[in-house]
Amino acid sequence: MKKVIIVGAGPAGVLLAHYLLRRGTQYKIEIYERRSDLQKVSLANSRTIPYGINDRGLRALRKIEGLEAAVKATCVENHGSIIYQKNKILENRSKRKYSFNTDRTSILIALLSQLTDKSDKKVEIHYDCKCTSVDFESKTLRFEKVQETVPEQTEKFTVDYDLLIGADGARSIVRTHLLNTEFFEFQQEYAYACYKTVFLLSNKEKTSKNLKANYLNIWRIEEGITFGIVPQLDDKFIGILFFPQKTNKVVNLSTKEEVMAFFQQNLPEVVPLISEEEAEAFLKRPIGTQLRTRCDRYHYGDSVLILGDAAHAVSSSLGQGCNNAFEDVLIFDSLLDEYSDQWATAL
Repeated sequence: MKKVIIVGAGPAGVLLAHYLLRRGTQYKIEIYERRSDLQKVSLANSRTIPYGINDRGLRALRKIEGLEAAVKATCVENHGSIIYQKNKILENRSKRKYSFNTDRTSILIALLSQLTDKSDKKVEIHYDCKCTSVDFESKTLRFEKVQETVPEQTEKFTVDYDLLIGADGARSIVRTHLLNTEFFEFQQEYAYACYKTVFLLSNKEKTSKNLKANYLNIWRIEEGITFGIVPQLDDKFIGILFFPQKTNKVVNLSTKEEVMAFFQQNLPEVVPLISEEEAEAFLKRPIGTQLRTRCDRYHYGDSVLILGDAAHAVSSSLGQGCNNAFEDVLIFDSLLDEYSDQWATAL
């Protein structure tokens, strides 16, 4: 039995665990994630963002029994988008083929719950474990585990592997160590826009503009600022505010009153859906940055692979990085089929 270590319990890492599990008993799978268990963190306190799952992602989910249905249960159909500028409809786009709106936390919980039900202890998930270094020659990783009761104290430990998957995102530690290998070429740059998430009240709870439940609502604001509302289940919405990295009216907001004034001035239709508590939380929420990455290869030797954002992060486009990651897993699985689980050839 080969010991597979997956660094990162995001969409790529968890879906890959599903795929390896269905290949039989030849793999023992351990996943290490630097963040806490999302199933124990409230949605408003998580670092979630809206996702749009399209056929590229769904095609990968369909190969695992029950997974497409579990994910779709967290989604609403996306029929298109309505783009506004200065409170007027600038463009109305309808989709011929629907995609599905959800958020990162909800989709991960769906993937994790299905994995827990099926794994029968063949998959172990370790949270609050930050990967600090990798030694490809000795096939070992170093981790720090944050003590929940005493956050400033950490427990350091080493894990060995037969096969290593770096599914640890755009700032991948596994990929960083690939830079020390011969002839590995890598490019990385920050996207123009940063972002903050906004959790909106249900449209049933408050009277607001008649936001179409199955459409993205997007506002173009001055200074390169864009606000999008993504419908979720139960007539709720997640908003995401994009703004340039340079100093601007969003970065300079310092009180909840200033937050409400900003939305009143620029997005009056949205104000009834923003609570005072959310305005306060918006201030404290960290600014999200976006990295774009490109690598000339995704493996090292016959035992190391990176996939998802670790291999090719893209700037935010409603979760297209997630669809990319799911497709990575589907393609790698097809290579394992083609080469009868000979990883050296598949990689």
